[in-house]
Order: sequence, then C-alpha cells, then structure tokens
Amino acid sequence: MTLLEHPQADGGFARTAPDIAAREWDAGANVTCLAAGRTRVHAGLGDGRVVALSPDGLRDIARHKGAVTGLCATRDAVLSCGQDGRLLSTPPGAIPQILYQADAAWITALAHQGGRVAIATAKRVLVFEDGQMIARFDDHPSTVSGLAFFADGRRLAVSRYNGVSIWSVDALAPPLTLAWAGSVTAVSVSPDGRYVAGATQDREIHVWDLVTGRDFRLGGYQRKVKGIGWTADTSYLYTTGADVLVAWGLAGDPGAIPPLEIGYSFAQTVSAVSPLGTPERLASGYSNGCILLGEVRKGAARIARQPDGAAITALGTGLGDGPLAFGTAGGRLGLLRG
Repeated sequence: MTLLEHPQADGGFARTAPDIAAREWDAGANVTCLAAGRTRVHAGLGDGRVVALSPDGLRDIARHKGAVTGLCATRDAVLSCGQDGRLLSTPPGAIPQILYQADAAWITALAHQGGRVAIATAKRVLVFEDGQMIARFDDHPSTVSGLAFFADGRRLAVSRYNGVSIWSVDALAPPLTLAWAGSVTAVSVSPDGRYVAGATQDREIHVWDLVTGRDFRLGGYQRKVKGIGWTADTSYLYTTGADVLVAWGLAGDPGAIPPLEIGYSFAQTVSAVSPLGTPERLASGYSNGCILLGEVRKGAARIARQPDGAAITALGTGLGDGPLAFGTAGGRLGLLRG
C-alpha cells in the first residue's frame, strides 16, 4: 500500500503543498549520486554518464564504464568516480581528464571539503588537492566503505570493518582508531567536528563523542541506514532507514531520549536525506518516490513530491535559497522549491 492509499493518512498529506514549484526530466538511467550547488547541479547515473542539469534540460559532460559511484563539484571542475576505477575531472566546457586509474578495483567512495577530494578503492584512500595527490593511506584492515572530511579539510574519517579510522591529511602519523565490532558501512562528521557517526550492518548508528571520549548506540531502525546528516548547529543528527525522518538530539547523552520523528509514509522507508539551507529545515525522500520537507523542532512535514513507485536515491541542495535537486531509481531528475 502506498502513501496515497493509506486510509488513515491525513488528507492534506496526500496532496502536494500548494507553494511547491517543481520540474522533472527523464535521465534515461537510475540516478546514483548528485552534486548540487547554488547555480549548478550535476548527477551521476547507473549507465556511467555524468550530466549537468539546468532549467533548460540535461547535458552529458563525462562518461564512465559502469555506474558512477561518487560525484562532487569544486571551484574549477566536476569530479566523478565509478565502477571503472577512474577519477575524472571535467572543467566547464572541456574534455574530462583522468586524475587517477585504480588497478582492477572500483572507486567505492568519494568525499570533498573545500579544494580537497578523497576517494577509496579497496583498502586504499587517496586525497587530491588542485588535481594533485597529496596523501595516501593504505593501512586499513578491510575494504573502505565510507569517507567524510572534517569541516577544516585537515582530517578524514574512514569507515571499514570494526570501526572508523581518523587520518590527519597533513601529517604522517598513525590514525586515531574508533573501534566498534562489526561492519561500519557509512560515516559522517558533525559540522563542529565533535561527533563521528557510523552506520552499522546491524541497523544501528554508532556515535563517538571526540570531546568526552564516550560512544553511543542509536537503534530501532527497520532498514539499514545509508544516509546520515546533521543540522548546521550540530543540535540534531538525522538519518534514513525508518518510515519517518529520524532526528536524534545531541544535547546531553545522544539516545537518552527518543528521537524526533518527522513525516510518515505507510509501508515505506526514508531512502535519502538532505539539509535545506537553514538549520531547521530538512528534506527526506522515500522508497516510493515521495519527498517531504520538514522542520526539526516543529516535527512537521509537508509533501513536495507525490510517490511514483521509484525510490528517491539522491537529494542535494546548495547554500542559501538554491533549489532542492533529486534523483530516483527510475531515472527521474528534478528541481523543486518550496
């Protein structure tokens, strides 16, 4: 049963909010990742294409062999990586350049902060700045599953089996190890650098407090968590993996009180999350294609896109009042404001 068919659903929840403005395009393949800025939006697709999205439509700018696995936009270029093991740099209006070619391995993760970009391939992590490799970290006990920079770009969190490694990009030193038994499948760092959150194979979030040295388990999810985010003031951590947008308060002990639950979709789960330019506003995409816009402390949400049966696979927005970009497993790309 979908959101619109749920007989107990609020009638207002079954209708798109009247102030939503949206446009959509057919990308021709499932959307795997997005890079959204104030004036530019780019998407990576399952057929290997990287496309630029504008109100005028879609334009191919690069191509990988196999799916695009990571994407970001720097000041000078769009960087993309894929199942072909290549890291490509595509300046505006120019031919893509190969910055790195992995040996018989996918590039499984990409992160960026300022002018720095990190990629993971097998057990190796490489960091680039201005198109040049500036650091390489090989000392991981297993395949790297996720990457996240700290806000200053000087430290990098790396998730893998049995925990998270935190490397100093500028210093040749062993990493700080955050241990947790089992597979950590994704990692995120709070805007103030105090917390590191890792999604686990056991449908939980594990949070490390780097100030106090304590760590916490946050559970109760119906599905494995794939997306983690933070409000800009680090008051809340929010995630995918439930039938609501889950927002955990970080004042005191995380998990000591139940999280805020924003929005609801019957028999569906949140598959993508994104901030909306202000600390209080968040967007959540669902496994049925619905998108909700919510406000954290109010616990309120309104529908910005009705479900079409294809999961929202990526959400992203630039700073300020830029539009929310979204992509789906059915190959739809869109922009919406509201």
